[in-house]
Amino acid sequence: MLLMCCRLQELEISFCRNMTDRGLLEGIGSLQELTSLTLNHGYNLTAQALSTFLHRPSMTSIVLLNLSDCTNLDDEGLKGIAKRCNKLTYLHV
Repeated sequence: MLLMCCRLQELEISFCRNMTDRGLLEGIGSLQELTSLTLNHGYNLTAQALSTFLHRPSMTSIVLLNLSDCTNLDDEGLKGIAKRCNKLTYLHV
């Protein structure tokens, strides 16, 4: 379904406890024009998947990023945010 929303700019998924790495990388990762992304409570997202996702070229257009309670976000993920998200004006982790 997300493939049909390729021009989507804002996405908010609250309480995404059941989201998997595959859903993040293949689903949300296919959205190239995101400027605002909220993923709350992504407990099942691994540090590796978050880091891979945050290093994608499409992350350069992100202005708002909310990863609250994505408990596996680690230093590599934060480095990805710092390196790729150069337009970021709001960050919540």
